[in-house]
Amino acid sequence: MRKLILSLILSLSLTTAFADYTFVIPQKPGGGTSVWAEIVAKQLEPFLGERIVLKHLPGARDIPGFNKWHEKLRFDDKVVMVSHGGNGVAFLQENVKYNYADYESVGLMNLNIISAKLKNSDMKPIKFAAGSGMVPEAFAFTMLTCGPKTSVTDYVGCFNENVTWVKGMSGGERRLAFKRGELNGTRENPAAYKKHVEPNDNAELWFHHGILQPDGSHDDDPNYPGFQFENLFEKKWGTQPQGEMYNAYKDRFAPSFEKASDLIPVTQQKEDKSWKASNFSYSPSMITIEAGQSIAFLNMGGYHDVNGQINSITGAPYNNPEDFYLNPVSGNSSGTCIGVVVFDVEGTYQYDCSIGNHAAYGMIASITVESSVLISGCTYDFACNYNTEAVVDDGSCEISSCALQGDITGDGAVAVDDLLVLLSAFGQSL
Repeated sequence: MRKLILSLILSLSLTTAFADYTFVIPQKPGGGTSVWAEIVAKQLEPFLGERIVLKHLPGARDIPGFNKWHEKLRFDDKVVMVSHGGNGVAFLQENVKYNYADYESVGLMNLNIISAKLKNSDMKPIKFAAGSGMVPEAFAFTMLTCGPKTSVTDYVGCFNENVTWVKGMSGGERRLAFKRGELNGTRENPAAYKKHVEPNDNAELWFHHGILQPDGSHDDDPNYPGFQFENLFEKKWGTQPQGEMYNAYKDRFAPSFEKASDLIPVTQQKEDKSWKASNFSYSPSMITIEAGQSIAFLNMGGYHDVNGQINSITGAPYNNPEDFYLNPVSGNSSGTCIGVVVFDVEGTYQYDCSIGNHAAYGMIASITVESSVLISGCTYDFACNYNTEAVVDDGSCEISSCALQGDITGDGAVAVDDLLVLLSAFGQSL
């Protein structure tokens, strides 16, 4: 692997310190959206140079938290709402205070969803569970059923005639209902599909959305080739989907992904990264880079140096893998470069500003230099085979081998909900 040489810019100033970023999650901890937010925050923090705080605002159907963010928190650029499909359903069906038209998307989870149907079912009528995350599937199976109609109004009429939209089911209830044949269609993420659908002899693949690309298009999923929604639509109706309904379907994905590309880690984008600091501090105060990368220190105000030799507070040597020192310069609002340091030797480097009492005021920081050899493995901490040392995900994550016996709902715990689902099915035959 060719070594990536990346310059990171550290800025120094005496202005008001920036606040941490906040992800607002309109549900209690442990939910799917909360878990996803934790994963994203973990990946983004090193590149933002600041913490991401998760703020949970639970409430009925996730509406109160979203309303609160809309009314009081959305005007802060550092407070971001982590939305999900259920919020979209509520927006379309209920009198909520929030409005998606007022927002700008900054990211999207690029996760293909796979829909299944009962084997040999003609899907007339469709009986599908409503609720969180089901909106894109509703678009897709409506178009598959109704064909190339000309307007959204026509599609809505066809939907009302041909679809039974079953409300109020949990994930575990939906899976049991599909297994019993009470629903003839369902959907899952790839991991859940392999766990809950593929072992079901009465189920077969129906369609999937495809893998989203930066230009807004979808590529066929190599794990399920030929079953992308557009492919099935053309096979059935002799033409590609088009019109208002299809444009609305695509807009569920594309705009957010285009903006999400701005959040791809700089090590993948191969571009410089600017870091801000303030109030007698370096920011980020702790960063991790690869051996061979360089860091440029930029002074945005005041008079500062970069001292990696002697601890300005204790007077003891830092004993860094290699000493480094950049002479002090005066900064300005445009930024004055103090200097550039290339870190070739692995290890942890401590440094401070030795001017006056700046170090005592908190102007201290550290840099961790790691091997340029990237360890591959499962990087998602909820997976059974999570590798704490892996920095590149190799697609090996799995969640079935450590699944709890008796966890019918799939929420990671054996609790009352699992018992209720079991009791509801007691005495019934499949």
